Amino acid sequence: MSDVPRVKFITFGCKVNQYDSEALKELFQDRGFEISDWNPQELDNIDVAIINTCTVTHLADRKARQHIRKLKRRNPNCVIAVTGCYPQTDPQTVKALEGVDIVHGIEDRSGLVELVEQALSKENIWQGAIHLHDSRPKGEFENLKIKNFKKHDRTRHFLKIQEGCDQFCSYCIIPYARGHLRSRPPEDVISEIKQAVSNGFKEIVLTGINLGAYGRENSNLPNLATLLDKIIHLKGDYRIRLSSCEPQEITIGLLELVTNSEKICKHLHIPLQSGDNEILKAMNRDYSKEDYRKIVMAAREKSPSIAITTDIIVGFPGESANHFRNTKEFVKKIGFSDIHIFQYSPRKNTPAQEFSDQVHSKEKKARSQELIEISRDLSRVYHEQFIDKTVPVLVEKHEEDVASGVSDTYLKVTFNVESEINLYNKICQVQINSADEEMVYGELPE
Repeated sequence: MSDVPRVKFITFGCKVNQYDSEALKELFQDRGFEISDWNPQELDNIDVAIINTCTVTHLADRKARQHIRKLKRRNPNCVIAVTGCYPQTDPQTVKALEGVDIVHGIEDRSGLVELVEQALSKENIWQGAIHLHDSRPKGEFENLKIKNFKKHDRTRHFLKIQEGCDQFCSYCIIPYARGHLRSRPPEDVISEIKQAVSNGFKEIVLTGINLGAYGRENSNLPNLATLLDKIIHLKGDYRIRLSSCEPQEITIGLLELVTNSEKICKHLHIPLQSGDNEILKAMNRDYSKEDYRKIVMAAREKSPSIAITTDIIVGFPGESANHFRNTKEFVKKIGFSDIHIFQYSPRKNTPAQEFSDQVHSKEKKARSQELIEISRDLSRVYHEQFIDKTVPVLVEKHEEDVASGVSDTYLKVTFNVESEINLYNKICQVQINSADEEMVYGELPE
């Protein structure tokens, strides 16, 4: 081991996990560790690997196991610490994997640094450790803060403001992994936004396990709409994006803010999961497709070009051909700008695992492909409505005479640039000339 131990982070899953990993990096740096940037060729030269896991599907678990085995083969002396949702829900399976030294859940992240230090200092007698808290912790939000923004070479800052979920959808393991609702104190949210903006970030993405439920567990906390109202009155050149909100959490007040404020991106990611009421009920989703459509119509009445994106699960137990047909018809009726499609994956200890009429994997794959094609068609239609219009684009890449970035409606935009001025991390008005199912293309107005 070198005088300064090198640690590499490998992160799977959602933006919440990505935020947690960035905050953990700072904890390790504060204790004298060197952070190794991701490079597969550097696996031989690290002392510690932190694998921050997702467990939303069995494929997520498999990816984590594959990386652990790869690390063990390439660097048998490396201390491997597995953290996040997978070890929180199945610690013994993770601990049994060859090469795993530390199994750590979702709480007390600073304790992970101490365990790694112990492992490095006791190489000959270290027997490994399992460090978990109650999988349904009730308590305060663990306030992992990102302080050193300049080292993160990005234009958007993902800010975790909420943890946990009490929804208990019948297919979902996340409430068991992430615990009860906990919300970040509003003053800490405001403080980190101010710091991110002062360090040059142009877009702040608010994220959480159940973002729309922010503040619900504590009457002394504001709800999401009230928090947003405070945020948009802060000074600075920036915009706010919401990562995802459950349908039942979208209030009239929240819609008013999203559609009326110039500071908030005109984009709502609202998970649907199924376009059939019988399947929604079996999923324990607390709304009907009619409820969902009312929300979308209300949003479009206030902002006709707003982007509505969603998640859909295909092959849920008992989903018949007719159920799936209803989903396809409903998806076309709504006209989503993008759809994230997931094949149902049985999760240990969730009710749906025990449901009868499990759908065959070949059928799941076929239905997934059908929805992918529908999604591509819907995306193209949505993109084409912006032709001959001007949209605000946050430039995330600028090389020579071509720049690219995202609009407030989450369009992926590529445009030609004649100016020698570097537009990286600037919000530019771009005139759209053409579009396809992947992105739109334009130029700077004369």
